[in-house]
Amino acid sequence: MTDRKTQIKQAALAVFALYGLRRTSMQDVAAEAGLSRPALYQYFRNKEDLIAACIDMVTEEGFAQSEAAAANEASMAGKITAYLSTYMIYYHRLLIRGPHSEDMLAITTRFGDSKINAVRQELATQLNQYAGLEPDDQTGVILAHSTEGLKHQAPDEATLEQQIKVLVAAFITTP
Repeated sequence: MTDRKTQIKQAALAVFALYGLRRTSMQDVAAEAGLSRPALYQYFRNKEDLIAACIDMVTEEGFAQSEAAAANEASMAGKITAYLSTYMIYYHRLLIRGPHSEDMLAITTRFGDSKINAVRQELATQLNQYAGLEPDDQTGVILAHSTEGLKHQAPDEATLEQQIKVLVAAFITTP
């Protein structure tokens, strides 16, 4: 059942990318997943439940890609830069650059501060870990919030990556 749920979420993400979250119907998702609409409801109670599951899946993927990028770096600053760049570029592509970015941002925000805050906290904790700091140190929070702002303002991925490098270099002065 879990594999089928993953396939449905992947189908939903493909349809969301085409039509946006608001315009996508459960029938659209069912057709993309090769299911009937009633069968889709056996996996997800409603569209909100499906969107929330997709947000969780995308979040996990963003963190996994970031961890893999950081693992390839030797220095503390390199790990932090790779982690933040990969994470923010992943979301820049998904939420900022897409044709339905305003729709995506509005809907994901609607799904609650608790989800968003949990992700921000996990990001800050991971950054502190790479920096050798306590999990609740404010450095991770500042880096996470700063790069989130950069993600929304950067005109392109290359600029975003360069700005993240400058930010990390300003905060992380040890090897």
